[in-house]
Amino acid sequence: MLNMTNVVFYVAHQLMNAYPSTAIAWFTAGCYYYMIKKYEHARRFFHKALRFDGRFAPAWVAYGHAFAQHDESDQALAASLGRRLQPGPGDLPVWNHV
Repeated sequence: MLNMTNVVFYVAHQLMNAYPSTAIAWFTAGCYYYMIKKYEHARRFFHKALRFDGRFAPAWVAYGHAFAQHDESDQALAASLGRRLQPGPGDLPVWNHV
């Protein structure tokens, strides 16, 4: 894996300054902390991203991975499944009983 922590830090900083109320900004900051192995901080940022957009699938996946780094398998599984448990208006059922 390329060591891109400086680039991710810079992008996260720019996004947080420009778009502090968006999931992508908080997610990117969480990715930085995940990359430097500060998993508790990463989880906080991923959680904040999900508060802005609970349907932001990359944040759910990363949130689950951050829990898994501390062998918190129950929370990791719950976070990984979290996206599937929150259907939205754009989600159509596979089978519609007519």
